[in-house]
Amino acid sequence: MQLRIVELLVISIFPVAGLVFYTLSLTGCVSNSPGLPSIFLVAINSSSTAELRIGYFGVCISGNNSHNCVATPYSTTPQSLSAALTSQLGRGGKGSPVPSLRTLETALQLQRSIFFCLQAFAGVLFIISILLFITRVCIQISKRRAQSWRLIEQGWSEKVLVASVAISVISAASTTQTGNALQFATKRLGAVSLHIKVGGTLQVLEWLAFAFSITFYMVIVKRVARGRNEGLPGGEKLTSFPMPPPPPPRGLQPPPPPPPPPPPPPR
Repeated sequence: MQLRIVELLVISIFPVAGLVFYTLSLTGCVSNSPGLPSIFLVAINSSSTAELRIGYFGVCISGNNSHNCVATPYSTTPQSLSAALTSQLGRGGKGSPVPSLRTLETALQLQRSIFFCLQAFAGVLFIISILLFITRVCIQISKRRAQSWRLIEQGWSEKVLVASVAISVISAASTTQTGNALQFATKRLGAVSLHIKVGGTLQVLEWLAFAFSITFYMVIVKRVARGRNEGLPGGEKLTSFPMPPPPPPRGLQPPPPPPPPPPPPPR
């Protein structure tokens, strides 16, 4: 029993680390919390203003050894974003001037039209798969088997996790390729007034989230396969429910019994 508890604790390292990486990659540039201003998709460098960093759900002005970040809901306009950044700079008492409305509009277009946030969908599916797996483990430990739990025990945690892993690798690859393409285009193709720098930290976080997700999937699959033979929590077969024996094949059915003999005639 102690070995099983230790094994479950070791397995829990992978989903916890995956959740941390998903959370960090999605909350970059949302606030001025330590480390978050350094997590961004791309940064716009203008000759007249400081660096404008763009995250999935926020932007950040970085310059003069200070960071000023604000969240950007979908209803945010360049005018409201400029006002929010101005208010943020006013409260801090230091920082760089707010970029022009044209630069802010470009930042919002990059955030909404170019970098589609697939990472959020992968993170939600990752959480759902963890909850399904924990529920299945709790059912097996408590020995509460009932027909109502069949849906949870039919491998749905693995199926949802496969979808999360697939979306995660697509998100990481698309973010890496798009960011590198924008950086190459603005650096090599003559855009001297506006340069785009790729955010390496966010790319690393997305690839780490994918790595821990696929590792967690392989651990679950291996555990389920072994648990079907050893009866470990979270790995028992669904056929452990009492089921009636299947009917024999049609061709192998026994012949019907002969009819009873007729009664003797009356004397």
